[in-house]
Amino acid sequence: MLSLEKFLDKDAKRKFEFLRLLEESGDLTELNTVIQDRLKLSSFLFSKTIEELTTDVSNYGLEKFFSIKNDSVQTTLLEVGQATSDLLLELYLRDSLSFKIFLALFEENFQSTHSFALDQYTSYTSVYNRMQQLKQFFKEASIAMNKKYQLTGDEANVRYVLTRVFSFVLSSDDSLYSDEIKQQIEVVLTELTTAGMQFPRNLRTKLRHFLAISLVRQEQGHLLTEFNENKQKVLKQLKTIYSEDFAQIEQLGLEKHLAEELFSYLYTNGVLAPTAIADQFLGKRISRLNEHFLTRIAQNFEMDSAELKRVLWPELSRLHFELVYFPLNAFYSFERFDVSFFEESYVEYFNFCREYLRDEAFVKEEGLFDYRPYIFYRYLMILVGNLDLEQVMPKLTICIDFSFGQEYNAFIKKNLSFFVNLNVATQYIYDDQADLVITNLNSEYAPLEVEKVIWLDPPRPTDWANLGNLLLKIRAEKHERLRSGNK
Repeated sequence: MLSLEKFLDKDAKRKFEFLRLLEESGDLTELNTVIQDRLKLSSFLFSKTIEELTTDVSNYGLEKFFSIKNDSVQTTLLEVGQATSDLLLELYLRDSLSFKIFLALFEENFQSTHSFALDQYTSYTSVYNRMQQLKQFFKEASIAMNKKYQLTGDEANVRYVLTRVFSFVLSSDDSLYSDEIKQQIEVVLTELTTAGMQFPRNLRTKLRHFLAISLVRQEQGHLLTEFNENKQKVLKQLKTIYSEDFAQIEQLGLEKHLAEELFSYLYTNGVLAPTAIADQFLGKRISRLNEHFLTRIAQNFEMDSAELKRVLWPELSRLHFELVYFPLNAFYSFERFDVSFFEESYVEYFNFCREYLRDEAFVKEEGLFDYRPYIFYRYLMILVGNLDLEQVMPKLTICIDFSFGQEYNAFIKKNLSFFVNLNVATQYIYDDQADLVITNLNSEYAPLEVEKVIWLDPPRPTDWANLGNLLLKIRAEKHERLRSGNK
């Protein structure tokens, strides 16, 4: 998991963190004292950061996306929902000294710290310090740098890291690649599309960079030569399953290892239909990881293991192949992925995935410890996308009783269908099964020990929003009681 913020100098990082803090705050507003405390800013630095951010937004032409409003009490980010703070991060990274060094290392024209400092009109110390930071950045991915300033070590990881950085910082900018390489990639993408493979723009952009970087590295003499017997056995199985797709790839004229990497990219990113794999055996390690996860989830939710295997095996196989043999996506940073929505809306799956990955002995033994944030996200998405919540979550029973009669009660019931992820059951007669009463009668249910919502007629949008929050609260409480009872 590689965070690109490490490329920023302290001033750019301070400004970016300021903007992101506002972006992640409720109503895009935060108290000045809270901002200063969380970012460790003096009053002088606080004011300076706002001034510099305003200048940067103007200089980068981002006024149509962002502006900052500040008074003596609070600071507000004004935005129109057309960009996020990542846009500013991308621009800061492009202008950073670390990225310029990174680019020179990729192009293999970094001669020395002294000469690079002269070329960039900066100090030797600045370049030296950034170079040390980059070495640490590379070290986290098992990449080293030789005396000629060439990136060495695990060649696959070199390509993954370069792809991770360039696909974010340069995105649709492919000017650093030669026309010959760009033309070759265009042929590859055209052939794949003609063969019926569909690419969202993000996957297409990432693939362009991955292929271009791989071709550049080949030209520089850095080849994927390490033989992994287990990987070859798994790839042989996948090639059999996706024989027609791999036949198309073989016709592209790519070097053998690169063709297999392209095949792996298409498989792990879901371009090849995951259902085609059914419950196929892809090797002992992938099967072991699949079975371990399926056993735990079957035990946790008391579900039929055979049905779980039928539903989840294809996606688990794809994920575990990715983690073991092609972890490109795992090099992307998920530490700041906001999981609060999933913690509220899918609390059962959220808690299961969190507890599952707390088994550090198992995760370390399988060599997956460094990928935990990404694995958590992927496991969560697999469960959310493939298992019906009603199978695992407690039912929420709502009693509806308004003074306007049964037709009005039925109207409210119909609109409760919007809460599709909450396993809601409704009734018009109150009994001890009810978790909540929705009514316009202030006194009728006052003596009862049950959650109540007293609405206006008809309910306002804010009433529905508050109801959603209350249902999430009740559901979380029921879930905790069930978990406690099972311990």
